[in-house]
Amino acid sequence: MIDCHIHTNTSEDSKMTVMDACKQAVECGLKYICFTNHHEIPEMKNSNFNFSLDGNKFLDYKKAVEQARKEFPELKISFGCEIGHMEEYKDEIKEFLDEHDFDFVLGSIHWMVLPDGKADLVSDRAIASMEKHGRDAYMKVYARSIVESINSGLYDSISHIGMFTRFIPDFDFSNYDKELNDIVEAFKNSKTGIEINTWRGKFPKGYWNPPSTLVKAVFNTGNPILTVGSDAHETGSVGKGIKEVLQFAKTCGYEKVAFFEKRKPLFLDIDKLI
Repeated sequence: MIDCHIHTNTSEDSKMTVMDACKQAVECGLKYICFTNHHEIPEMKNSNFNFSLDGNKFLDYKKAVEQARKEFPELKISFGCEIGHMEEYKDEIKEFLDEHDFDFVLGSIHWMVLPDGKADLVSDRAIASMEKHGRDAYMKVYARSIVESINSGLYDSISHIGMFTRFIPDFDFSNYDKELNDIVEAFKNSKTGIEINTWRGKFPKGYWNPPSTLVKAVFNTGNPILTVGSDAHETGSVGKGIKEVLQFAKTCGYEKVAFFEKRKPLFLDIDKLI
C-alpha cells in the first residue's frame, strides 16, 4: 500500500520520528511512503506558532529521511513537504521551493483571509468564523483560496479540501455547486492533482476529505493525478484508512494512484497496492 501524507517531529504538532514512522509503515504493509512536514509561511506571518522548516529543521529532516532510506530498503521513501498556501505569499513560497529539493509538495489551505480582511486559521476556529460571516461567505472565500492554490502551479497535489468539516460535520457541500464547479474547472486545466486524505479523528469509517462528489468530478475532467495520505502525526495513524480510500478511488474510475520522485509522478496500479 501507499501513504503520501505523513508528519514527523520537525513540526511541533508531531512527536513521531522518521524512524518510528518507517517501522510502523513496514508493520502495516506499506511499500511507498512520503513524509510531508509542514512549511507555513502564512502561519509565521500571522501567528506565534512555527511548524515550519526554517533554520536547521530542514537539514535535520532531510538527514533523517536519507538515513531511513538506508535502514528501510524495503520501503520506497519520498521526501516531501506540505505548504500552507496563501495567495499574497506565493512568491515567497516559490522561492522556498526553488531552494529546496523536495520529491513531492502538497498544497493546503490552513490559513485564509476572511470576509472582514483578517487572516485566520482553518481549524475549529471555522465554527466561530462561520457564525460571524455566514457559511456562504466562508465557503466562497475558501473555494477561491483552493482555486488560487491550484492555479499557482506550485504544488503536486492539493490536500484535504474541505478540512474544516472535521470540526463542522453537518456542513453540506451540495449547497455550493458553483464553488465546487470552480474548483473542478481549476483542476481540469492543471497539472496539479487532488489528494484523498483519510484523517477522520472521531468520525466513523467512510469519512474523508475532500467530499466524494468532488473526487469523482475531478476524475471526470481527465486530470489523472490522485494521491492518498493518512495525514499521520502519530504512529497509530500511519497507513490508516488507505485501503478504504483506494477502493473508493476505483469506484470513481481511478485505476492508478501517484507517487512522486523529484516532483515527477510515478503512476502505480491500485489493484497491486491493495
